[in-house]
Amino acid sequence: MNPIGVKRTAVLFALTILAALTVQYVFLLSGAQIAYTPLRWKANKTFWHGRKIVRVHPQWPEIPVQLPGPADTWAGGDVKELWIYAPYRGPLTLRLGFADSHDTAPPKIGVFAMSTLVETIQVANGSGKAPGKAPIPEGLRRRVVTIPAGILDKGEPWIVIRNMSGSWVEFSGIWVAQKTGPRRNMIIAGIWAILGAWLVARRKYGRKTQTGGIDGVSRTEKQRGGAVRVVVSSFALIGAITAPSGLLSMFDGGPLSHRGELYFTAVFLPFALITGWRFLAQKTVMIGLLVIFSLKLALAFTAPEAGLAVRVYDTPAELAAGEWKRTYTTIWENDVSGLMDRPYLSARDFPLEWMNGYPDKKYGGVKWLALKLSGSARIPKGAKLSFSATGVVDGAITATDENGTKHNLELLKEPGDAAFLSEDGPVGELRIDGALVYSSELSGEDFSLVPVLTRKGGPIADPFKTNILWAGDRAPDDSVLSIKIYSLMAGVVDYSMAAVAMIWLIWLLIRHTARDRHSAMFLILGIAGALLVVFFRWIGYGGSSYMGITAPGVVLTVLMAVAVVYASKRMSATSIDPDKLIVYVLFAIAPAVFTFFMVEWGGEVGKMRLLPSTDDWHTYQFLARKIFVDGDIFSLHEGIYKYMPLYRYVVGLWHTIFGQTTLGQDYWDVWCVILSAAMLGSIGMRLSLTPAYALGVVWLFVFNCFTDGFVWLMGRSLQEYTALLFMILALWIIMRRRPVTNRAALLAGLFAMASLWTRLDHIGVILGIALLSLEPARGGVAQSWKSIFARIVENYRWITLYIFWVVAAFLAVGTRNYLVGGIFCLDDPADLSQISCSTIPCITHNMKILLSAADPGEISIVSVTLIFGTAMGLLALVWRPAWLCAYPVGLGVAIAGVFAPYFLFEPYGYAPRFSVHLLPLACLSVVTVLFYLSGYKSRNTVEKR
Repeated sequence: MNPIGVKRTAVLFALTILAALTVQYVFLLSGAQIAYTPLRWKANKTFWHGRKIVRVHPQWPEIPVQLPGPADTWAGGDVKELWIYAPYRGPLTLRLGFADSHDTAPPKIGVFAMSTLVETIQVANGSGKAPGKAPIPEGLRRRVVTIPAGILDKGEPWIVIRNMSGSWVEFSGIWVAQKTGPRRNMIIAGIWAILGAWLVARRKYGRKTQTGGIDGVSRTEKQRGGAVRVVVSSFALIGAITAPSGLLSMFDGGPLSHRGELYFTAVFLPFALITGWRFLAQKTVMIGLLVIFSLKLALAFTAPEAGLAVRVYDTPAELAAGEWKRTYTTIWENDVSGLMDRPYLSARDFPLEWMNGYPDKKYGGVKWLALKLSGSARIPKGAKLSFSATGVVDGAITATDENGTKHNLELLKEPGDAAFLSEDGPVGELRIDGALVYSSELSGEDFSLVPVLTRKGGPIADPFKTNILWAGDRAPDDSVLSIKIYSLMAGVVDYSMAAVAMIWLIWLLIRHTARDRHSAMFLILGIAGALLVVFFRWIGYGGSSYMGITAPGVVLTVLMAVAVVYASKRMSATSIDPDKLIVYVLFAIAPAVFTFFMVEWGGEVGKMRLLPSTDDWHTYQFLARKIFVDGDIFSLHEGIYKYMPLYRYVVGLWHTIFGQTTLGQDYWDVWCVILSAAMLGSIGMRLSLTPAYALGVVWLFVFNCFTDGFVWLMGRSLQEYTALLFMILALWIIMRRRPVTNRAALLAGLFAMASLWTRLDHIGVILGIALLSLEPARGGVAQSWKSIFARIVENYRWITLYIFWVVAAFLAVGTRNYLVGGIFCLDDPADLSQISCSTIPCITHNMKILLSAADPGEISIVSVTLIFGTAMGLLALVWRPAWLCAYPVGLGVAIAGVFAPYFLFEPYGYAPRFSVHLLPLACLSVVTVLFYLSGYKSRNTVEKR
């Protein structure tokens, strides 16, 4: 270990332990905390009037947004209590998040556990405004209360929050967590320290290998590596993730709608594959993944299916006719709309993504909804099954016992009432059937359906965690411990997948840091960025923006500033492979970005999102569903130009994998931004920038992407970032090798085609970026253009092949439009209003939209980069003084290509959608000009690479 030194070894140990504990918390310990989130509709006067106590449970984790006090006559003028169910033993931590309070009479709150007063909190004065109408005042934030061990060990574990005096307080959330204690944490840290030490010791740090490629692996190793093992491991990994287990578990198979499998697939897996795909070439890993896959297959073919089968209907008439709605779940389970494996706490939990095809009158509330439940249950003696179903106006749920006797199961209107049920109900093996119709007068938030299992003299049990509900006609026989065996197998799969994630993460961290001293620095930056995001979230600076800049924008600015300073002192252009810079950027920015979005979007897991039918994001949801669920491949009713054909397939693909939630495509948007940023750094180095200036391009790009409207576009179900990634991929591929091979031109042409199929206005920039591979073209205007034309003639073969694919993309669009519209064209013949920009005022209007990234006449922070970068690029085409003589001609042509379509077409929609593909080029332009203005002479690194 002498070659890397004691300090470097210590850093490796620290990184492995920290990474392992982080993954362990995400995948294994997340169940040790319950988050109770506020609902706005529970803040009105009618909700609290006549109520003194509101009980919430992990099955119903929505709390009232306000807790009134004795001074609030509108709520009855009496003491109000919020009862929090805490199903943990031992010391607990109760975190109270305060969003606001009364401005003159803030309340005094008492926290009780089993009638024992634990702590009294005097809430600070707030703004006194309506819920959600004011920022969190200073002095409120959060309060942490420790519930000592032993208090909740007897009876039902309720924590009571009592407003004893004063007026109301507004909650941002309440969290109950089990304290694991330092001893357990030390044991876990020790285990991972031993594992990390063993993995580090196995590495031969002293050997000399010539590294190269995106994962830093030597070419000789790549030749020795098992391609077959990579393929087999990939197949086993995909199968282990998607194969249905049948039971309720973290990795229960497709659609991937549970938190653990969604984060594993959409966040961790892409990162691990990009930075450490060679992990899958290990023989031990291949065998382990095959074993996990075999267990999942055994469960898929033998285990019963947990939950209840659900079919949803639009109206009671369709319920009577049996015309149920197919959903993305139907692709995996062909006879149901969904499998109820968790409580439906609001309309967005129901399988209702088909409602995005409905007119506006459906929004603001589900006007009609009907559903059928079917399945079976095995209820033990002394227990009773009932349902909480708010919003139901008609229908019933019945249970047929083994003797054929039908029993009506009670429908509760208040979930908290279940705690006091003591009546007997049917037990044994039951057949469950039900049909419910929900009110047409209530909003979607008022709808719920929650199975409730109560026991005499005992606490409420979760039916989904006690293996009593099954989607089949008969409950499985549990007399031979079969269910316990299946549950054990499912648990082994869950923990094994979590272990794979931990070991993979440790492996790739060690692999990179052991062979590259720069990787450790960028990893430390990434971890620090994630912690900064958590800190900003804790103080209330999360999704909101300050002067247009969001929290990740600030964090990434700090991280990349440190990275640029570090690169300027420790990294040289001759010692850094441009592709390795991609890994550095991923290490530095991915942890912070995904920490932010995992917190910001965490409540959307498994939920549908209702979208207004007047916006493009709704249209893509609707068209994707028509293709993937209804099988309508050639739709005849959509606008031809406005909705380019490729993105609907991207949307449908992510819905097929992840179900009705939009988080799959939301995280795809984030990955598009991160990967585009990483490749921009590599492209910058190939344009003769030093590593420090290449990282400056990344810095400028990510700062602008998390500012103003650009961050708003992420997760908006629109196609701009997808088209951007395809464009950057095409540019990166043709810049990687000199001269460009026909194979590279073919691959780049395919990505260019994908970019055009996603955004047709990319035509000019797609053609322009091809010239960037012909750089450097230095000197005055005549000399540089002459050099470019000479290289075009010299490289005509691959350029012709590349242009062929661009032309083929246009021909394919015209052919498709002929098939669906009866005419060969690029625009919709029924709507030619966009081809109307032929006057100077119209063209000026278009330029303002593109350059300001805002409404015409407005200037944002991003506008500075766009205007300056564009001006320099266009100027360098016609005037090249000494400080611009090395500016890439191809970059100026690509920037001009961005604007070319807008001399004919007038953009519809809103900014900054039409500036997304201009932003990376403008960032390259700005930093390139600064590079040469700062006194650096041109380098011939492009030819060398």
